[in-house]
Parts: sequence; C-alpha cells; structure tokens
Amino acid sequence: MLLFLSMAWGADYYADPVNGSAAGDGSAADPWGSLEEIVAAGLFEVSQWDAFPYVEGTSVLVPRTAGPIGPGDTLWLRDGHHGEALIDSAYVEGGTITIAAAAGAHPTLSRVRFRSAQGFVLRGVTVSPSFAPTWSTETLVDLDSHSWTGPVRDITIEDCELYSVLDSSAWTAADWNTLAPNGVQADGTDITLRGNHLLNVNFGLSVSADHSLVERNVVENFAGDGMRGLGDFTTFQYNTVMNCYDVNDNHDDGFQSWSVGPGGVGTGEVTGIVLRGNVILNYVDENQPLRGPLQGIGCFDGTFVDWVIEDNVIVTDHWHGITLLGARGVRVVNNTVVDRNSVSPGPPWISIDDHKDGTPPVGCIVRNNLATDYASSPAVTEDHNLVVTDVADHFVAWPTDLRLIATSAAIDAGTSDLAPATDADGKVRPLGAAVDLGAYEFGDPPNNGHTGDSGLATHTGAPTDTGSAHSGPPETEGDDTTNGSTTDLGEGSGGCGCDHRGGAPWWPALAGLLLAFRKTRASTIPSRRA
Repeated sequence: MLLFLSMAWGADYYADPVNGSAAGDGSAADPWGSLEEIVAAGLFEVSQWDAFPYVEGTSVLVPRTAGPIGPGDTLWLRDGHHGEALIDSAYVEGGTITIAAAAGAHPTLSRVRFRSAQGFVLRGVTVSPSFAPTWSTETLVDLDSHSWTGPVRDITIEDCELYSVLDSSAWTAADWNTLAPNGVQADGTDITLRGNHLLNVNFGLSVSADHSLVERNVVENFAGDGMRGLGDFTTFQYNTVMNCYDVNDNHDDGFQSWSVGPGGVGTGEVTGIVLRGNVILNYVDENQPLRGPLQGIGCFDGTFVDWVIEDNVIVTDHWHGITLLGARGVRVVNNTVVDRNSVSPGPPWISIDDHKDGTPPVGCIVRNNLATDYASSPAVTEDHNLVVTDVADHFVAWPTDLRLIATSAAIDAGTSDLAPATDADGKVRPLGAAVDLGAYEFGDPPNNGHTGDSGLATHTGAPTDTGSAHSGPPETEGDDTTNGSTTDLGEGSGGCGCDHRGGAPWWPALAGLLLAFRKTRASTIPSRRA
C-alpha cells in the first residue's frame, strides 16, 4: 500500500546547476546539479530493450537504471543552464516522469533529445543553441525512433520556449541558412506538443508521429515549413504559424503533408489528420525583411484519407490557401481563407483536386467556407461556400479583425450538416437561425466570457501567461458570389504543387502582444549570443 501511494503521489526532486552537487540527495535543501549531469549519472528509473536491434513484437523491456527518480516523480529545474538533455534508451514503465521548471525559475538547455524513450513530460524550459559553448544547428527538440534501440512514444513537450536567437532582425539570408536550427522533430506514437513558442527557426513542428496531439503552439519567424504532419491520426489544433522568411529554394508552407508508399513519395496514404482552428499568417509586418509567399495548407502528394480541415484562418500571399491533390473522404468545412494583399501571387483558393497520377478525389466535401477563390475537381461536393471579393462587406476590420459584421452575407448562410460544433473562438454553432460561413460565428452567446476584441482565436504558446492574440485578413472590391462549383485557375507546375498565377495595414494588436512577450522573455532569460 505504501509503495502504491508513493507512485500515485510521486516524489519531488530538485536540480540546481548553480548551487547543486552530484553529492546531493536531490532534495530541495540539497539538490543535484544540472539535468545533463543527472542523465549521465543514471538517476532515472528506466528500462531498455533486452536485445538489439529492437524487433517489434519480440523485444522485451528490462530494467536499465534503478532510479531514484521513478514513475510519478517530478524533477524540478532551478535557474541556470542545464546543458543538453540527451535521454536515450529510457522507457518509464508504470507511469510518467515529469521534468519541469521550478516555480519562478527559467532553466535553460542547449538542446533536447528523447531517443527510444517513453513516459516523460518536459515542461516550461527554454531551449536554444545560444546557451551552448559553441553554436549548433541540431534540432532543438528531437523525439527520435531508432531502428536499433527502439521507438519513441508517450512523450509530452509543453510550455517551452525554443529559439535560435531572440532577435533575428539583422540576419541576412545567409544567416538564416547557417544559424537557424529546426524546432521540433517528432517520430513515434502518442506524442503531445502543447503550448510551446518557437522563435526564429528553420522548420517549425515536423511531426511524423501517429496518434498524437499538436495544439496551441506558436511558430513565429521561420524559413522552412511552419508545421508538417506525416503520420496518421494526429490532430493539429489551435496553433499559430506566422512570418515566413524566403531565404532559399524551399517552397514554404504553413502546414505541409505528403504520402510515402512502395513507389516513393505520392504512392501511399496519410490517414485521419485533423486540422482545426489553426491560424496561418504569411506575415505580420509589411516591412518584414526577406518576406516571401507562403502556401497555406499545402498537401500535394496524396492520397490523403479521412481528413477533417475546419475552423482554420489562413491569410497568405499565394494561390494555395488550402490545397490537397489526391484525396478520399476529406472534408474542408467552415474555414476563412483570404489574401494578405492585392498583388500576385494570389488570391488563395480552397482546392481538392486530382492526384498527380490523375486519380480524382472520392467522397470529399468543401462546405461553409469563406474564401477568395475555389478550385476543386468536379468530383468534389461543394456547397454553401462564399467568394470574398470585398472585405468591407464581411469583416469587422480587415486585416486586424476577421469576425463578421452584422450585414455580412455569410451570416446564417451555412448548413449544420458536418459543421463543427464550435467556431475558432470556441463559440457554439449556430448562434442564429443557421450556421455562419467561415471560421467565426457572428455574435456572442450569453455569459461565455468572450470579449470580441480580436479577429483571430487566441492561442497560448509560451511558458508565461502572455499568449498571443491573433487577427486576420481578406481582399478588395466587387460583388460576392455564392460558390458551389469551381473556377478555372490554370494548371499547376507539379513538384511541390506550386502554381504560379497571376494591402493594407498590418496586425498591430498581434504584433504588440508578441513584442511584449519577447521583451518579457528577454528580461528573464539569459542569452550568450546575440
């Protein structure tokens, strides 16, 4: 019984790289040293596979190290630099070990790796190569399945700050290409990435894990893709991806996916992805250096099977707002997709079209959307969509508030059939006689605490309470047209699917909040490198 209670409640241990010692007992009064030292000393109670290489269904876990930090326990990290945390062949059985920032502390790491591991939570730390003795572009957080030592699974990374440098405003394209690390690479299964803030990175959140959850993260300033989803049955919800830097030949996407099968890329399937309530912003500041076009949700090498894409807000300077080439059983419902400016490329479309091998979509639906264009195959069911041609007809204050005005034709113009139960703000649908089009339902339900002061959902993505409020855009002039069909917008160029065809004030509320956040973090987090 005493053993059960100990595992249920867990013990608290402390790591202090400034005042701690390897000779300590890990108590609050006599802490150990850095996390790197704790890992090297084998102080976690973990298992590894009985033989190598790992063989699924045959290998058996056996004890590796005996503790004292075991299932249910928490290791609290105090202020200071904790080195690099490379936690390999470390399977926690019968519970979870939490590694977290102590109250009021700002512990730092130069990088993190969980390879062939399970049962860890990492919370509230700052990870940057700026804290290392020498600069490295290794992935900041790497959750790695290894063919020899086994898979990674059941890992949570939350409320962490991941960055190269805090201020990249003076970086050239060469600096971006040589100094920016990737943010998170996640293999395995049952991975949770929640509430993290990634700043000045190459690729943001690259997730090949299955049955996983990626939510309420912010990827701010990136040079590759903001998010990638290559595994099955993973949900990406309420994330914000913003500020694409065009520094090389990569065709950047807010979210990208592709399949891999026996014949290579585009010959397999990616199944069961949910994209819900995400905000993808090409850029916030019109004067951003190295600014380039951003494909919103770009999925060009299917087949994509049983996806749900709902309540997303995409504001981009490209034709590809939401594009899937090769799809079966996909529904794209209640999204707002608009142009960031009035010049080419763009305006962005919503499109479910043929696979590159010519196979048409099967059983796909585009419904209840508010977008600047539509370009789907005739095989796709399209109904209750509206083409935005004059932003003043719909939005409170483009581009800073994309909620609907009372006279918008999008109000009560949708159908409840397959509509999400809530909008991007979490408000219940419908509030009026019928479901509204786009990501936002007009009006406020009584006593829901919604203030109506921002046009994009608020997604927290940092270990402070600052979070980040979002706002978003549309287009200009002309009449709006209800759309249940498609428009001939020219032929794609193949490859990444990048079609080439041929303004306004920016986002002050969002930019102000993020600037305040950066200043707050800069005042509390030491940095060794500008």
